[in-house]
Amino acid sequence: MTLPTTDRTLGRARLRRVGATPSLLLALLALLAGGGVAAAALPPPTIAGPTGAVKSPPSYTITGDPAAHIQWAVCQDASVNCVQGAGDGQVVTGPLPSGAASTADGVYLLSATQTLAGASATAVISFSLDRSAPPVPTNVRSTSAAGASRPSFAWAPAEPGGSFDWEIRPAGATSGPAADSGAATTASATVGSPLADGSYAFRVRQVDEAGNAGPWSAPLAVTTGASAPPPNPPEITSATPSPGNPSPTFTWRTGTAPGIDRFSWQINAGQTVVAGPTTTTETQATVPSPLAPGDYSFRVVESDPSGARSAPAR
Repeated sequence: MTLPTTDRTLGRARLRRVGATPSLLLALLALLAGGGVAAAALPPPTIAGPTGAVKSPPSYTITGDPAAHIQWAVCQDASVNCVQGAGDGQVVTGPLPSGAASTADGVYLLSATQTLAGASATAVISFSLDRSAPPVPTNVRSTSAAGASRPSFAWAPAEPGGSFDWEIRPAGATSGPAADSGAATTASATVGSPLADGSYAFRVRQVDEAGNAGPWSAPLAVTTGASAPPPNPPEITSATPSPGNPSPTFTWRTGTAPGIDRFSWQINAGQTVVAGPTTTTETQATVPSPLAPGDYSFRVVESDPSGARSAPAR
């Protein structure tokens, strides 16, 4: 029977549509025969924890697919002495290195591999264990004009990298709040706000990239405003030594407030210095070596934190 034109067209359309179906089925069958639709590649696990320099053994959380098996190892660079661990889904390492691994400071590599259904992927990070504080900075100096109300300072770093803590205090103050303080990434600093006139002591320390803080530098004395008058000379309180005592002891008292200034003493034979000069914070001194018979003079000078010196006490 002859179909109407519209039906013949519809029939051909149906044939074309049905004719395409076997090709799609064949393609699907081929995929299934080859192991199914390709799965997404297994990603490496994530490692959560510090990288770079650290000052104490770090801990890490390693997270993979919940069904995956995770193996990890941490080794010091170029070493085969490693610590290893394993778990499923998520693993916490605890502080590293530990156990049989070297616990020396240095660079360590942490690798973590997750395995699932025959596939595996690995993530690697590194960290540097540094538990040694840097030495004290050197050549600490003032770089501002004498008497500046906002003094500036510079110094030589003890080692490359890191940062610096600095502070400035009134002369003689060892506790309580500083007059000003701050942190710097370069080897220089300027006081932020003008200081009241007076004598101050500046010091600085270096903090390395791991966070270890080194020792403070010796205080550097500076004076702001008009120069302060020099300290009063000390007063010698000991009696004139006996001529028969070749190693006499001398005592004196400060001409200013106790516990702030330093003293420099010496013994002369005419114009020749035969003992000293010796700097001390004490208010007494004993001649270290017996003196030969003869005529001698003892003198002591007081100096304040700014470096100003008194007249000698004789």
